Amino acid sequence: MEENKQALITVIVPVYNVARYLTDCIESVLQQEFTQFELLLVNDGSTDNSLVICEQYQQRDPRVHVLSQANAGPGAARNRGIEETRTPWLCFLDSDDVIGPKYLGEFFAHGIPEQDTLVMQGMRMVTEHGREDLSVLAYPDKLITASEVGELIPKYRILHSGFPVLKLYSTELIRTHSLRFDTSISFHEDHLFVLAYMMHIQQIRLCSRTEYLYVQYQGSLSKKLHPYQESERALGLLRSAFDLALAHFDITDAHYRQEVNGFLNVTLFRTIEYAYRGNASTPEQQALLKRLRAYRGDIASASIDPLTPQRERAMRWIYLHFPISLQHLSYKAYYSLLKSYHSLRRK
Repeated sequence: MEENKQALITVIVPVYNVARYLTDCIESVLQQEFTQFELLLVNDGSTDNSLVICEQYQQRDPRVHVLSQANAGPGAARNRGIEETRTPWLCFLDSDDVIGPKYLGEFFAHGIPEQDTLVMQGMRMVTEHGREDLSVLAYPDKLITASEVGELIPKYRILHSGFPVLKLYSTELIRTHSLRFDTSISFHEDHLFVLAYMMHIQQIRLCSRTEYLYVQYQGSLSKKLHPYQESERALGLLRSAFDLALAHFDITDAHYRQEVNGFLNVTLFRTIEYAYRGNASTPEQQALLKRLRAYRGDIASASIDPLTPQRERAMRWIYLHFPISLQHLSYKAYYSLLKSYHSLRRK
């Protein structure tokens, strides 16, 4: 991709079989009030009409560039976008989301940031039809300086924000520290990238606008079943990354550590779910439960969201109080009943 000296930022969009939503996404970028951008669409082996749509926009607008590769997942597509970026700044946008017209401009509302400053915005989760707000993530308009990060990262729960979107990244910082998305996992690879990037920043600029619209489509409500091995590996990497970040920013708030452990709590029980709903054998399931005992201290101290479903609370109680043999029988019985229930509903 040739360098455009007028552009400040590249918007990287991984594209995979999203023809239904892609036009809205692209149009929302092209309608930005801030015009010093390039749009990089990385087609990740789509089998629908997505590539055709991308190429049509590339022909119409010189700011649009299209790359195509064999399907390798969103992390690999984002990595390809990083490698091809020729602007000093970059950001990510998911291909089934849209951004308001002031989104890119908000990143530069206070001027060109220093490379060691992470600029973050909030978002609104909206429905596909009617675009009603389901939830809102919002920040105050504030600069968190190096002397304040240890106190204010917990206040604004910034380590929880593992979305690769909503953030402005320095291209040079990414390349200097060889930061990339881990393509060996398809679970939390985005959160791990964000945490790795944060290890190289000194201050954080929070923006009060919520111009990013995370669209909750009906088709996206179903849970994807990841390989449990990937989820288990992601769990270990995530715990290590959180530990490093807490130490790096000198965060000693015990309550915030409990909140972080609450995040690990969700990931651990997703790992169990993937093993018992997937094709793992009984010996594999039992071996997994033995390995997961290493997280018992983290899970015991985790803050649990008041909205956590009762079944997840029951799974946690079983994990903390039952020996592995009874854990295995309990989880196996539960997921067997759940499978039978869904089979009956489909009839």
